[in-house]
Amino acid sequence: MNIEDIQILDKRIDELLSLCQHLREENHQLRQQQSELHEQREQLMYKNDIARSKIQTMLERLKTIDSFESS
Repeated sequence: MNIEDIQILDKRIDELLSLCQHLREENHQLRQQQSELHEQREQLMYKNDIARSKIQTMLERLKTIDSFESS
């Protein structure tokens, strides 16, 4: 191995280290984004359940009103 080969190898190692660091940062960002999306999903599911419950309550009240009017 001559000096030129060593320099090429050294450059390649630096490139790989840089790529590795970039991928670590990207992975960290993606994990954060995934966590935030999971939390948003949970909040939306909770709000959806509340809305569903309120609608069912309103429907029951409307049925009750309708049955009084029919009587």
